[in-house]
Amino acid sequence: MPITISLDPARQDLDAIHRMLAGTYWSPGIRRDVVAEALRNSITAVAIDDASGATVGLARVVTDRATFAWLCDVFVDERFRGQGISKRLLEELERHPTLQTLRRWCLATRDAHGLYAKYGYQPVPEGRWMERQARRSAGRTAGADARPAQADLATPPVNEKARLEASRRALNSPSWTRTSNLAVNSRPLYRLSYRGMLGREGGS
Repeated sequence: MPITISLDPARQDLDAIHRMLAGTYWSPGIRRDVVAEALRNSITAVAIDDASGATVGLARVVTDRATFAWLCDVFVDERFRGQGISKRLLEELERHPTLQTLRRWCLATRDAHGLYAKYGYQPVPEGRWMERQARRSAGRTAGADARPAQADLATPPVNEKARLEASRRALNSPSWTRTSNLAVNSRPLYRLSYRGMLGREGGS
């Protein structure tokens, strides 16, 4: 099937992209308006089926367009997998003229380490990266697990305050270390990968 890869924002089908991302493990139930804002502030490559005009894949880069890029939302419709579409999406992004001075590309994945290794990505050295996660309901469609907007501005419940206090104590402890099976709110922190020049300390 002929597939066109495009970086043109005018060719981004927001409804199709939202449906794709809302069904993924990394952004389940994400709101349409959040997807729209993410696309506006990113460089996104989309894969379009020439026969139907349907969007069948995408890959997005969050970047300062100078030194650092975060590759995310790489997705291809199941019906179109096995055709090298993800490779074409990544190659199109890497050719982008404003990304030619980057020193580091990063991503996080749960189960596609082998795929990204083919493109030069490798695990981040232990203890190099840290992460702070927002509340689980952030960006999700309103539902049973979503908190009302006002609740997000209110005083955290007792168990939340206790969790935050425990985190502060742990971070201030000289014996605190990073572990590979660290989890937040019972959700695993997926392994980070990078491709770049980590030998340069103190830079992005």
